[in-house]
Order: sequence, then C-alpha cells, then structure tokens
Amino acid sequence: MNLYQLLLLIALIIATDALTSSKTTCTMECKAVIPYTSLNLFPEFYEEERTVVIGGKRYRLKQEWNSNGVSGVLWGSVIILRAY
Repeated sequence: MNLYQLLLLIALIIATDALTSSKTTCTMECKAVIPYTSLNLFPEFYEEERTVVIGGKRYRLKQEWNSNGVSGVLWGSVIILRAY
C-alpha cells in the first residue's frame, strides 16, 4: 500500500466515523471531501503485450484491457498455474 492509498483509507475511515457518530452536529446532511485520482492499479494490464515462458518456450500474448476489460489480459494466476 503506497502513501496515497493509506491517506485515502484514513480519510474514508474519518468520514465514515463522522457520518455514523451519534455526536454528529449536522442537521441536514454531512459531506466529506475525498481526493480522487485515477490510479493505475494494475499497470501490467495496460501493456500491449505480455511475455510468459511455458515449457521452455517464450510466448508473447496480446492484451486489450481497454476493449475487453478483465477478460482481455493475462492474469498473474495464469502465470503461476503454467508451472503445473
């Protein structure tokens, strides 16, 4: 977890606590400001190709995250399963 994610988590905890606390002084509604950035959580998924070695052979696989989402990329579990 990087520093930004930790700060975001702390902000969410504080906001949630403030909204659910019985000591909240808001009469109409309460609001929290949450910073937003489009984090690139899985940068390897945005690469056009990924290379994997299976049985001593090297394969280059094309990925299309933007077109196919989660079904268009090579997941780490596949790379681990190739060993078996």
